[in-house]
Amino acid sequence: MSNFIYQFNIDKDICNQLIQHHITSSNKRPGYITGNKIDKNVKDSIDLNIHPNSELSFVKKYYKELEKGLYQYLDTHNILKEKINLYTKEPFIIQHYYPEGGFKTWHFERSDLNEPVISRTLVFMTYLNDVTDKGETEWYYQNLKIKPVKGLSVIWPADWTHTHRGIPSPTQEKYIATGWFNMV
Repeated sequence: MSNFIYQFNIDKDICNQLIQHHITSSNKRPGYITGNKIDKNVKDSIDLNIHPNSELSFVKKYYKELEKGLYQYLDTHNILKEKINLYTKEPFIIQHYYPEGGFKTWHFERSDLNEPVISRTLVFMTYLNDVTDKGETEWYYQNLKIKPVKGLSVIWPADWTHTHRGIPSPTQEKYIATGWFNMV
C-alpha cells in the first residue's frame, strides 16, 4: 500500500546554485510559522522566498526538475492526474537551519482556511545538502524518516494525514527548498 510519499532526485548543481543564492541574498528573513509569527522553539530557520515567476536560470531548471517529479507522482496515482490541475501559486522557500535548528514540531502544510494555504494539495521538498548527524524529516502516521541527501526530492499530500517534523542535527547545517503545488 502506498504511503503517498514519493522520492526522486534532481541535479545536484541546482542544489549548489540554490544554496549560493541563499548565502548571497539580502532578502533573507527568520522563518515564520502560521500567522507570520516567529517562534524559534517551533521553527528556527533563515528563509528566502523565491517567486514562481523568477527569471533566474537555476530556478527555472529547478521547476523543470520538480515538474518531472510531479508527473511521475501523478502517474503513480492516476486518479489525481484525471481529476485535478496543479500549479505553483506561492513562492517556494530556501530554508537554512543552523545546528539544532529546524521545524521541530509536528505540523502539516494545509493548516488554515485562507488562500493560498487552503488550496495546497501537494508539498515538495528538496534536500540541498547532505546531513549525516540526524537532520531527518519524520512523518508521524507513516512512521517514516528520510535522511537528507543532496538532490533528494520528496512530494507528499499537504493535509493532516501527512503530519511531519524536522529532526534537528546537533552538529550540522541543513539547507532545503520547500513549497507547494496548489489546486486550480
